[in-house]
Amino acid sequence: MTLTRPGVTAETLAANEVHRPTPSALFTTYGFKWPGFVIPYFDQNRDPIWDRGGRQYVRLRLDEPISRTDPETGKVEVRKYHQPYKSKLHIYLPKGFNAHYDDQLVIVEGELKSLSLVEAGIPAVAVSGFYNFLTDGKLLPDFVDLLIDLKPKRLLFLGDSDTSHNALFSCAAVKMAQLVAPIQVLLPRIPVDMPKGIDDVREELGSRFPRFWRDIVETAVPVAPSTCTKRLCLVLLEREIERIAHLSPVKKKELHPRMRKVGAFRRKVVKNPGASSEALATGRQVPTDPCASGGIATFLPGPVRRPR
Repeated sequence: MTLTRPGVTAETLAANEVHRPTPSALFTTYGFKWPGFVIPYFDQNRDPIWDRGGRQYVRLRLDEPISRTDPETGKVEVRKYHQPYKSKLHIYLPKGFNAHYDDQLVIVEGELKSLSLVEAGIPAVAVSGFYNFLTDGKLLPDFVDLLIDLKPKRLLFLGDSDTSHNALFSCAAVKMAQLVAPIQVLLPRIPVDMPKGIDDVREELGSRFPRFWRDIVETAVPVAPSTCTKRLCLVLLEREIERIAHLSPVKKKELHPRMRKVGAFRRKVVKNPGASSEALATGRQVPTDPCASGGIATFLPGPVRRPR
């Protein structure tokens, strides 16, 4: 049976070896006990990335999400993906991700979204979560290698349409800007009234997608190492206020919990009514020295070189 996903052709999935094993093969090959399809990881040379137990590192896209309730907080966590226990984090590199590379690279949360972008001729790689370009507070070794090899001038950190009211996304964006300096970080924004992920957006827009992509890149929000996270949260939300006002009551209700958190941020931000959104996004704050924080600048004090 041919595997299909919104915004990605079956040919692209097959070329990247995204496939659905039998239940027995899922367990014996990868140690997974839940049904779904696997997304194998490869390095820049298209050699498999190996992890614990001598197995190729893969992530499992679950057919049915798994719910887990935190016994202490009572918060319900819903997972759509699974990876081997105690496995390391890696950057996902689609086949041909740098075929059209110039000096700009997209970092997106979710492997399938990066596949959709690469299929559209947009250089992109994926992380498995907002903060999963980090390990122990430093950039992943895979990420460091990638940045040194490609030498990008700009990173486009692309979130879903719901990240305008998710404070964690803004926190992650600022952390990325601090650690990759002097590379510029920009946030292209999917409007809140559009499909959630960029792959779903591409599926819906079809031939209109290239124009949409150019527009959101041109209007992307800049993030500097000194950007105030709280102000950035407000900037991202401010851009969507009019669209949120026209959402259905059901959609608005879904936004309430996260918007309350952003509202708490608002009360802590010093009011500056004369400042533009861009000025607020890069509001003054005690700068973080990327060299002291495990950033890419640690490895780029002069000529580009790899860490020993």
